[in-house]
Amino acid sequence: MSVNETDDSQSEGPVGGPTGVGTNEIATRVQVKFETVEAIGENAGDGSTPPPEQRKRKKGPSPKMLGFELCVVCGDRASGFHYNVLSCEGCKGFFRRSVIKGAGYSCKGGGACSMDPYMRRKCQHCRYRKCRQAGMREECE
Repeated sequence: MSVNETDDSQSEGPVGGPTGVGTNEIATRVQVKFETVEAIGENAGDGSTPPPEQRKRKKGPSPKMLGFELCVVCGDRASGFHYNVLSCEGCKGFFRRSVIKGAGYSCKGGGACSMDPYMRRKCQHCRYRKCRQAGMREECE
């Protein structure tokens, strides 16, 4: 092979690739890569989040507390995630004792007692029911 002759398998085409690849094939590859990047970055940076059914629940440590979160059971200041729910120390201890004792409570007010930091001590039945409704599970702590 002389200096002026080139081997087709080794030479480069106008785009920097081998001449064995046609320009249509290169254009197709570029288009596919562009569409893939476009699909990946579609929602990037716009602040949108996927619907709850598409989001995966993260395992590991609970999110950091900011200091002003409220207990989902009684509304008192929450101390962290206990039994899978953001709750205060009082509701955490009440739920733990209720589960250990296997307590069966009854409501004197017909099951419609309000639950706040002061009234939570008045009706154990409604407090325990609200713990369960909030999602407290005994196998979580």
